[in-house]
Amino acid sequence: MNSFKYSTLLPKLPDGTGILGREKYFNSVVFVPFVEIDGEWNLLFQQRSSTIRQPDEVSFPGGGFSSRKDRNCMDTAIRETVEELGIPRESIVVEGRLDSLVAPMGAIIEIFVGRLTDSDVSSYNINKDEVAKIFTVPFRWFLENDCETYKVRLEIQPYIKNGSGDKEIIFPAKELGLPERYSEPWGGIFHEVHLYRTAHGVIWGLTAEIVRELVRIAKI
Repeated sequence: MNSFKYSTLLPKLPDGTGILGREKYFNSVVFVPFVEIDGEWNLLFQQRSSTIRQPDEVSFPGGGFSSRKDRNCMDTAIRETVEELGIPRESIVVEGRLDSLVAPMGAIIEIFVGRLTDSDVSSYNINKDEVAKIFTVPFRWFLENDCETYKVRLEIQPYIKNGSGDKEIIFPAKELGLPERYSEPWGGIFHEVHLYRTAHGVIWGLTAEIVRELVRIAKI
C-alpha cells in the first residue's frame, strides 16, 4: 500500500473562500430590491402568503437554488423575483451582493442587491400563491431608526420527545463512548434576533439581519 504524501494534499486544498459542509445546509438566495419612488430610494418587501412555509412573514424575494433551473445563484435571485413579483426579467438590475449568511437553523443564504426599474409597484402582478402583498419603506427610515435586538437560546438536543412524552434518542452519546454530558442537551449559546417595527408591520429575523447589514455599510 502506498504511503500518504503530504505534498499531494496541498494543491487540492480549497482557496478558503467557500463554506465547509455547504451540502449539509439548505442553500437559498434572496434579492434585496431597491426602487426609486418620487426621487427617494426605497426597499421593497413582500408579505408571504398564509399557505406557504413561514406564512405571513415579511421577506425579500428569493428561494432555493436549483441546479436544474439555474446556472448560478444570481440566476436564482432573478428567477425567484420574476416569479414572486410578476415583473419582467428586464426590469431587474443586480448590482452587488453581501457576504453569505449562515443561519443557525441550518440554511446558507446568498444575498444579491440591486434595483427595480419600474417604480410603479402597484402595477406588479404578484404571485398570490406565494405573496400576500408587497410594500416599500424608504431606506432613509432604516438609517434613522435603530432596530430592536433580542436574544434566543440555541441548544443541541440529543433526543426528542414523542407524543407520549417519552425520549427518543437520536444521538446515542453513551453507546458512542462519548462523555456523559453529551447524553443531555448541551451548548445553549445566545443568538441575537433583530426587529424593525414599520408602519406596514414587523420586519424581523434574517430579513432584518440583512437590512441591518445594509445600514451598517451605508453608514461607513
